[in-house]
Amino acid sequence: MKKFIIFCSLFFISFSVFAQSADVITQILNSKEVTTGQLAYLAACNQNLITDDASFDEAVDVLIDNSLMATDATALDVPTIETVAKILAKNWHVKGGLFFKMTKGSARYAFKQLKADGIISPRTDPKTIISGRQALDLITKCNVLYGKMQFTDDPEEE
Repeated sequence: MKKFIIFCSLFFISFSVFAQSADVITQILNSKEVTTGQLAYLAACNQNLITDDASFDEAVDVLIDNSLMATDATALDVPTIETVAKILAKNWHVKGGLFFKMTKGSARYAFKQLKADGIISPRTDPKTIISGRQALDLITKCNVLYGKMQFTDDPEEE
């Protein structure tokens, strides 16, 4: 009986931890404007720099400490897609073109590089504010192009 109670307790604790990270993703997906904290959370979790239960402030601090984000960034800032491109390019160590390298990954040339690579639509204005759903879409595209993520049409290959 004691083992059963311990098992049930551990089951509910592990379920609540999973539910917490799912709640965070749902919150990000439902946001009309992604914040720097939300973007940092998605990028840092994807790169395994933080755990799923970290806060947005912790995610920003980790990216700043790893020189992946501007030092004056706060979790409540609302970045433009140009700034988002810079964060994503630094997170995935995008090689980029000549001007991207010369400017050490400036937001302007990171945006242009991600457009050239097909991550960002060619018609997108650099001052556009994106939603949480769009941010997650960009991160998925970066994973596919720069990371090791692959999609298959055949379910037996998985």
